[in-house]
Amino acid sequence: MKNLDEIADMIELELNEKDELREKTLKQCRDILRESRKSIKAVHAREVKKAKKGIERAKELLFEIKDDVRNHPDILTAGYMENAMQELAEASIFLALIEDEDIPAPDEIGVSSTAYLMGLADVVGELRRRGVYLLKDGNLEEVEEMLATMEEICDRLIEFDYPSGLLPIKRK
Repeated sequence: MKNLDEIADMIELELNEKDELREKTLKQCRDILRESRKSIKAVHAREVKKAKKGIERAKELLFEIKDDVRNHPDILTAGYMENAMQELAEASIFLALIEDEDIPAPDEIGVSSTAYLMGLADVVGELRRRGVYLLKDGNLEEVEEMLATMEEICDRLIEFDYPSGLLPIKRK
């Protein structure tokens, strides 16, 4: 066992590198969450330019992470990564819907399929919130459009019947 120390040192170097990368990625994920949440708030406030800027910044951070972790792809499946991607997907989809544009695909945003679907599910809550604002303003026609969009999303999501370990969508 002459080489045990060499092997242990090599593994320790690798784990130290991965730990540093994890810490950096955690901070970047918090920034993605912050930018995405600010963008959702901006969409509700009808500040589209601000929302787009926040989403673009969040995407830049996500692509930086992906570049940084290319030697440690397992980091991309960590819970904190999925949460950040989910929030970015939610902001991107919500903005597109409010702007009456086609919704972006997962690869256009840079998120995983599961994060995308979870973000899409979360969009329903934002549409509900927007519907309440519209209802307060007496805009029933737009409220009906919001409801139709919410139903369409829910109807499509129900078709994804996979174990929660693969797709953790809560059934209601």
